Amino acid sequence: MTTEWTKFRKDTILSAWMIVSFWSAGSPGKESTMKRSGNFISVLLGLLLLVALGGGLAAMLRGASSTRGDPGISPLATSTALQSPLSTPTPVYTPSPAPTATPVVIPPPPNWPTDEPWPPLPTTPNIPSSKTPAPFATPSFAPQPQGTPPNQLQLVWYLQAPNSASSPQLQAVTVDRDGQRWGESAAPINLSLRPEFPGPSLIEIIPAPDHSQLVGQVAYGESVRSVVIDPGTGATRSIVPEDNSITFLAWKTNGQRMLVSSHDRVKLLDLASTVSTTVDFPREQYGPYLNAAAYSLDGAYLADAVVYPATLGVRDREIAEIGLREGERGERASLIQIPGGVLVGPNTLMWSPLGNKLSWVVNIVPSGTLNIANMQTQLWVFDVPTKQARVIATLAQGTEYKHVPAWSPDGRYIAYIKEGASNQNDAYVFEIESGSERRITGFGEQRVSHLVWSPSAQLLAFNLSKGDHGEIWITDLQGTNRGAIAGPTLNGAPFVWLPQG
Repeated sequence: MTTEWTKFRKDTILSAWMIVSFWSAGSPGKESTMKRSGNFISVLLGLLLLVALGGGLAAMLRGASSTRGDPGISPLATSTALQSPLSTPTPVYTPSPAPTATPVVIPPPPNWPTDEPWPPLPTTPNIPSSKTPAPFATPSFAPQPQGTPPNQLQLVWYLQAPNSASSPQLQAVTVDRDGQRWGESAAPINLSLRPEFPGPSLIEIIPAPDHSQLVGQVAYGESVRSVVIDPGTGATRSIVPEDNSITFLAWKTNGQRMLVSSHDRVKLLDLASTVSTTVDFPREQYGPYLNAAAYSLDGAYLADAVVYPATLGVRDREIAEIGLREGERGERASLIQIPGGVLVGPNTLMWSPLGNKLSWVVNIVPSGTLNIANMQTQLWVFDVPTKQARVIATLAQGTEYKHVPAWSPDGRYIAYIKEGASNQNDAYVFEIESGSERRITGFGEQRVSHLVWSPSAQLLAFNLSKGDHGEIWITDLQGTNRGAIAGPTLNGAPFVWLPQG
């Protein structure tokens, strides 16, 4: 730094001397002027000298600071080196020693057995295995008749339920024409129902007119599937294999053809060939909805029940309508319209055995109300030749009704269940000719369901609730001679009574 400063100082003094000499070597005429300007030039040279000395001094100081550690390195080289990133050594951390805790000893509780270890040793919880539900009580059957059984015994197929967890299967009981129980058939029918939630629940069994086939209506919550049952072989299957979307509506004459619903279409289906024919029903943009259908015993006529919904600008309330046509292609005629009819019960539209009357169950809501407490369930009978309709019974008031009336095989009576107060109900028999009604059950809190006539039309069978299960009972038409013939079964489970075993 000393050498550079000395050189800089000499250069500066030399420059100042040359300027002064220039001014002194001017023409003689100007000598007086130079003298008069001497003070000004002296001041100007002093300022220049201070500026030069300050700039040089600053440069010397920057150079000295950059080369302080190594006098042999030039300031320019040092400045370039400072522009490259500096390497930082990786810090070394020394972990602190883990804290030590003083163990806390919890003393055993007072009166702890001295032969028991403390703290107690861990144990594996003993989870009890699932147990088979307790079996339902066996009904008290009448003593089996003595002697040789009749040549022709009848069969009562019912849903056998040994306990609440048993899988659905049908079991047959053999009875004679007087309703005496002779025993059970050897082989039950396994319905092969998949245990899906929420179901399955067998809600209805509908025999074909010739009793060769049965249709079981199986509920999975609000969804209903149909299964075809052959009581002779015990075989079961879907109406159409691998298609559970098809729902049964009505049998036609025998066990080979049926009316079904599939994807909002109604078809007459041949079970053997699965060939179907579409059957047209009234259609609007918003309904109507087909609730039920029924063929006459000879298959010549097809009756139906549809409900037209309340629609803005069209009708201000629902209307239930009963229609009739000849075969599947005949022109449909409206037999009767019921204002306020919101639902015709599934499977409740049926022909009398004599073929001259139709009956159905309909829920009616008064105009201007949607309160279920005001809904009334009525049983109607329509005389086809005279086209006269009448309400023969009010079955329920302000409650859901799920029962299906039953015509006696001779057409003289129609049996039905009336829902009463406090969850009680009873079975009644109505005589068509006289218009008289007779109550034939009176079990108090034990509810009845699923009325089925004997082939002789002298007895009526029903499912009687026994608390956690049900039993199949029979009674005469006076309601005095009653007793169990089958069970145990589930409460409300269906059954059928076939004329021959």
